[in-house]
Formats: sequence, structure tokens, C-alpha cells
Amino acid sequence: MELKVSGFETNKNGTLRAKERISLSMINYNQIIHETFQFSKLISKIKKLLIIWYEYIRGIPYNDFIIQDFQLYNMETDLPIIEKDFTIIKNKVLNGQAHLLSEGDTSYLKTATKSSSSKKNSNTTMFRDSSKAKSVFVKTRLSYRDST
Repeated sequence: MELKVSGFETNKNGTLRAKERISLSMINYNQIIHETFQFSKLISKIKKLLIIWYEYIRGIPYNDFIIQDFQLYNMETDLPIIEKDFTIIKNKVLNGQAHLLSEGDTSYLKTATKSSSSKKNSNTTMFRDSSKAKSVFVKTRLSYRDST
């Protein structure tokens, strides 16, 4: 089980939404080419997520946020979609196109650079030092109270 902590915000109309996407796993371009989905680092981390939700309020220090809810998110029903996305990402890396990974490539998992300093190195291919291209799998469809 993987533990994630994430904020949610209240929209003007009173509905709730996740403050940001949840990062699931770093992509190691040197390892992903040797992984099968069933035994990948990604799948071992995401089968079950325990998400702790706090309400994000602009202007309030993070240490003053109060935990509002928790959620055990079981991704078993999403595995066929996640496996297809994993394969698309892996194939791009295998074809030497890691630097061309885009959020539009997949429907569920998204790749993104981890920080502003990694953005300038996002064209690192699988044959270079993968620590310089800190892409991550990001689950974009997960929202506050999306699944219990």
C-alpha cells in the first residue's frame, strides 16, 4: 500500500476538486525497458493507495491544514487502462523517444517533469543518466472522493 497526502479545494459553487495531480512513481528510463507491467515498479506501488486529504486554503501555512478525510483507492478496476498507458510509455522509451513523452500520449497515466530544474533536462533519453530526466507517472483522473 502506498501512502499519499493531497489537498482539495472548494470551488466557488461549493463543489470539491483535487488541488493537484498525484505523483505515482518516477520513471527510470534505464529500468522500464526491462520491466513487464505485472512486475513493474509502478504496479507494485499503485495497486492500493491510501490517500490522506486536507483542505487547502490559500494563505494558510501548510502546517496549519487539518486532515479532513482519508480514502483507500483500489486501482484493480483501472488496471487494463493503466497497463495500456504503461506500454505506450515503455514503447516510446524503447524507441529512443523518451524526450517526446507527452501528456497527450496516454489516457490515464500522464508523464510530467518533476521540477523546474528537470524541465531543462527532459530530453534525456533512455541511454543517458535517467536521474536527469525526472519524469513521473501521474494519475490525472483521481479526484477528491472519486473512489472509495
